[in-house]
Amino acid sequence: MKNFGKILMIFVLIVNYSCNFSKSEKSLIRKGNKQYDKKSYEEAEIQYRKAIEKKPNTFAGAFNLSDAAYKQQKFKDTHQLINQLKENNKDKKQLGMLYHNQGNTYLSTQKIDQAIEAYKNSLRKNPTDKETKYNLEYARHLKKKMQNQQQNKNQNKDKNKSDKDKQNQDQNKNQQQKADAEEKKQEQQQSQSIPKENAERILEALLQDEKKVKEKMEKEKLKKQKVNVRNPKDW
Repeated sequence: MKNFGKILMIFVLIVNYSCNFSKSEKSLIRKGNKQYDKKSYEEAEIQYRKAIEKKPNTFAGAFNLSDAAYKQQKFKDTHQLINQLKENNKDKKQLGMLYHNQGNTYLSTQKIDQAIEAYKNSLRKNPTDKETKYNLEYARHLKKKMQNQQQNKNQNKDKNKSDKDKQNQDQNKNQQQKADAEEKKQEQQQSQSIPKENAERILEALLQDEKKVKEKMEKEKLKKQKVNVRNPKDW
């Protein structure tokens, strides 16, 4: 009986220690929640980390810690904590919450496509979550808005390029017109500066040169014809 009493006492101590240990973890989470409600996210993070030290596999402590990290814009830490909680987790409700928060994190860093996919995963686990549905539609709206902005930007870019090309063409055309006008002006000045007698001599010389060229071409033609004629053979 004495031994039984000892065993019973030890069992009671173990149970009490376990309860105190558990209460301590929950108490720390509650303290963290109070700080969170006050928007003292850094203090809340401290309490949640203490709770995890007491009970490393606590979902509530780790989930709340990821939320506190998100509020402090520690997005890398948030993703890391969420991924750890998703690993080997079979609880659909918990997974829905995790994917929802991960979608929020992606959305805050302008990763719209990843956010949309995260919200979809959340709804696959918890199809009735209205907040996730709203966030999904909001993310889709943002994506469409960004696509329209990019499209308008590309159109304006093409329009500016077209206007610039047209401006360059008009500029080149004006330059060519000026050059042609200047050349014509110079030709007129040159023709006006040549005396009539000199002009007639130049024309006569050109005609003589043309006549010589024709005669030379005729001679070359006759020469070729003579070369191509075959002499008859004596049979």
